Amino acid sequence: AMSISRSSRAAQGLFRRLAVTPGAALRNTAPASWTQVAGVTSVAYRGAVAPGVRACVNPGFAAGAVRTISVEALKPLDSFERRHNSATKADETAMAQLVGFDTMDALVDATVPTDIRLAAEMDMGQWTKPLSESEFLVTMKTMAAKKPGV
Repeated sequence: AMSISRSSRAAQGLFRRLAVTPGAALRNTAPASWTQVAGVTSVAYRGAVAPGVRACVNPGFAAGAVRTISVEALKPLDSFERRHNSATKADETAMAQLVGFDTMDALVDATVPTDIRLAAEMDMGQWTKPLSESEFLVTMKTMAAKKPGV
C-alpha cells in the first residue's frame, strides 16, 4: 500500500471539511455536525462538556483542537467606556502627576473655577442614572419600536 504523507492527509481532511455544506450533518452516526453562526463555520460535538458549555472544533485552524465556550462568555461585556476611554485610573493619576498634581480631581479643582461647576449631580430625569452599553441599546431599541413608521 502506498504511504500518504502527513501533510497530504491533512490537506485531504481539510478538503473534506470544506466540501461539506455548512449546517448539514456529516452522518447520522457522526459524533459531530457542521454549524454556521455569523459566518463562522465550526464542528460542534453532540452533547455538552459541562452544563452551559459546548466543545467546538474550528476546522480551518488547528483541526482536531477542542475549544470550550462558556455561556457566560457570550453575555454583553459592557466595555464601551473601556474601549473608548482607554485611560485607567492609574493612567489618569500618572498624567495628573506629570503636570504637578496628585490626582485628576486636584487638577480639576485647580483649573476649573468653582462658580461654573455644579456642586451636585445634574438632574436629567430618567437619564440621570448612567446606563451600561447593553442597557442603553435595549432602551433605544424599545424607544425605536414605539415610534410609528419604524
